[in-house]
Amino acid sequence: MSYDLYIFPKSRVRTLDDAYEAMDELEEALDSEEQSPEDPALDRVANALLDRFPGLDELSDDEAEISPWAGPVEAGHGCIELNLRSGIEQSIIREVLEIIAIQGAVAFDPQTDECIPNPTSPE
Repeated sequence: MSYDLYIFPKSRVRTLDDAYEAMDELEEALDSEEQSPEDPALDRVANALLDRFPGLDELSDDEAEISPWAGPVEAGHGCIELNLRSGIEQSIIREVLEIIAIQGAVAFDPQTDECIPNPTSPE
């Protein structure tokens, strides 16, 4: 089981309604199977996350068991879909969210219907 977060550039998601719209666009893009242009901002977020927590393909089986990732960390279709392992420590989740915020992005949590950090709050 995993915990999913969808990462969008802060310039794209400024409100919760923007997050819902971005999710609808993502679903349409995935259904169409069209290639999407690369997004350098999202690539930077993915690289920053992978610098701190290497991808599963770079880890031994033992290391993979303590990784926060339940799947690949890749940018595509205007977002990064993060699959976090269930049961990871809250401190790891906070660190992942901090990296996302530092990189100027917003995580949409469909389980709680919230954006982290809240894009409408002051910096």
